[in-house]
Amino acid sequence: MPAARILLVLLLGLAAAPGCAARLPAGGRYAVTPRPDDWGPHPGAPMEWWYVSAASPECGLAFHVAYFRAACRDARPVGDGPPAWLLGALFPAPCSLAAVAVTELATGERTLHEVTGFPFGCAPPAGPPLRLRLDGWSLVERTPGGSFDLDAHGLRLTLTPLKPRTVHPPGWVGGPGLKHLAYQSVTRLTYEGTWRGRPVSGLAWMDHQWGDMIPGRDARWDWHGLHLSDGSDVMLFHLTRPDGSEQRVYGSRTDAGGVTRALADLTLEPTSVWGGARGRRYAVGWRVQAAGVSLEIRPLWLRQEIASLSGVAYWEGPVTVQGTVEGRAVTGAGLGEHLPWPRGGPWAEPGALREAPAPRGGVGGARSAGAPPIRPGSAWPGPCATPPPRAP
Repeated sequence: MPAARILLVLLLGLAAAPGCAARLPAGGRYAVTPRPDDWGPHPGAPMEWWYVSAASPECGLAFHVAYFRAACRDARPVGDGPPAWLLGALFPAPCSLAAVAVTELATGERTLHEVTGFPFGCAPPAGPPLRLRLDGWSLVERTPGGSFDLDAHGLRLTLTPLKPRTVHPPGWVGGPGLKHLAYQSVTRLTYEGTWRGRPVSGLAWMDHQWGDMIPGRDARWDWHGLHLSDGSDVMLFHLTRPDGSEQRVYGSRTDAGGVTRALADLTLEPTSVWGGARGRRYAVGWRVQAAGVSLEIRPLWLRQEIASLSGVAYWEGPVTVQGTVEGRAVTGAGLGEHLPWPRGGPWAEPGALREAPAPRGGVGGARSAGAPPIRPGSAWPGPCATPPPRAP
């Protein structure tokens, strides 16, 4: 294992240790409703990230760009947590990790790349306006509340919001025993630019979360950000402890006018799972029921696991959706993110899930069972309706 990776895993492991969160009020500091425009960094939070995600059938492309920041300072020793003097000496400032995953929807071929400045050259996020820079990558907000410029490992895009920035009710996810993450989004943006020199454009989704919930230590989750054909956007968040207990479900719908409301009477039912490396299992198909909303979510490609430099493995990939909203038929596309299901958990009983077929052949793995074929230009015709040349 390269030295930089060993040091990064050590950093994130220490950030997840009890000592790092010891001075936070019990379940309190991040159980708040943030301002929709509060997109700048929060240096006091042990964990923070910004996401840009897109699934664009009209371009035959899906991508996920993530920028993570982990901080561990001002800690006091608790239990087996490291002493404050050691944390302060080894890690005087927060450090960052960035990742980009791009999937060719016609073939399932995926490109994955990660960078980190650890232990040298860590440039902390800045703003407002937001400025994220790391090892030649950047996500820069032109003016507060305006467009963004993204440059990440061959993706060079301008992202322009179509809807105002919003906060998903109640403003955070979490609970006692799970910790909390404040949560806000721009649910619908246009993107235009190039992927390895090839013109691309479509719709994107941006997220910003921060708090004291550490993935894998405090919680695991299943998340979706969906663009529907009626102009609305749906966010779904299924949250549990790592052992599968303490289930929490959150959901919201941002209408075509940009107004976000919680989904009432929401239930999420997993319908298929996929097995990743080292016995990890991910719930990748879902049935969604809420007041006025009925949706079926299916992954486009199964082999979308990311074994991150941080030591956290997760599934991040494009999905399709169909169903009804307020009695009208809708279709759509988006991204799903899933942390591994607990083995033998109380809600992973044998027979409760329908297995997706094992991956076979190809760089991207098998297409999901039941997923409709996706070809460039097959849906939502637009600037990319003509099948683009294959990326080199």
